[in-house]
Order: sequence, then structure tokens, then C-alpha cells
Amino acid sequence: MKINYLYLIFLVFIFACEPEEAPMVCEEPNVADPLTGCCGTEALEGSVGGFPFYVANLFTPDFDGVNDLFYVQAKTEDIPVIKVMRIRNAQDSLVFEQFDVPPNDPGFAWDGSVGGLILRGVYSYELEIESVTGEIGSFNGTVCALPCFAVDTTYAVFNDFPQCFTPSQYNGEGGLEPTLPSNEEWPCLEF
Repeated sequence: MKINYLYLIFLVFIFACEPEEAPMVCEEPNVADPLTGCCGTEALEGSVGGFPFYVANLFTPDFDGVNDLFYVQAKTEDIPVIKVMRIRNAQDSLVFEQFDVPPNDPGFAWDGSVGGLILRGVYSYELEIESVTGEIGSFNGTVCALPCFAVDTTYAVFNDFPQCFTPSQYNGEGGLEPTLPSNEEWPCLEF
């Protein structure tokens, strides 16, 4: 029996990124370099009603318990609710949306999955954040989803990306502390 190897390779490629019970990691379509734009924008350090909050510009959804989730970080007594959190892919399609959730709560965070898949790439977010005084602020930014187990040598050297900031660099007071370690292990993030 003669096997058509091109057909076999095509089938493997087509079914390689089909959803299963646990999310798989795949490349975001049409992303030549998933790190382009990840660390070119700063992590968001904002405030509403004078109360600070922090949003990382990079997270690593790889199920190792370190920087796996994307969410707003703030002191809950100052910022009790995130009114709206929307995540969009590079094609501007909505991939995640939550309403009226507390900050810092992993139960309401985005785990980087899109239709059951973890898609490595750059995403935009829209936030409406309410302070304890009732003031609401709207914010936009970008975040990079980079699962560490999907990192190859092309993406492993993060010394060239000094502006990458992760959720583990939250200072507990509503802001970023860049001197805190990312807590990621090589080969993922080394900065």
C-alpha cells in the first residue's frame, strides 16, 4: 500500500490544533513573531479615583502555577470591581469577556485559551475599572500570551525584552515592582 506522505502531513497539520479536554498550544494565525509588540508597550500602571492598579503586559499560560493568568491586580478595598474586561485577538475578534468581577481573583481571570486552545500571541484588552468612590475609568492596552512549554530558541532569550512584566511582579499595593523576579524558569523568561 502506497502512502501519500504529503496528504498525511496535511492531515497531521489540520488536526494538530483541534480542541481537546485540556487546551493545546498553537501559534496565533498570521503572527510572524509572537513577541513583536509584547514588550514594546509598558505594563499598565493606572489609577481610578486616586487608587492604583496594575496590569501585566506578558503572561505565560502553561499550567505551571506561575503567571498563568491575565487579570487586573489592585487592593480590593480600593478597587472593588472590574466592570468590564474584554480581550481581542490580532484580528480584533472578541476572545474573552467578563463583567463585574473582583481584581486579583483567578476564578475570573483569562487563562489564555481561545476556543479551548492556548494561542501564543499578542492580544489587546479593554478595561472599565471602578474605584471604591464609584469613579470609573476606561483603559486599553496589549498583553502577550507566551506559554513557556511552547518556547523554542527563537523566543527563549528575553534579555532583549527588558520591558516584559508579569503578574508576579505586582507589589501588593496596586503597582508594578520591576525588581521582583518573574518567577519563570529558563528557558522561558530570563531577565
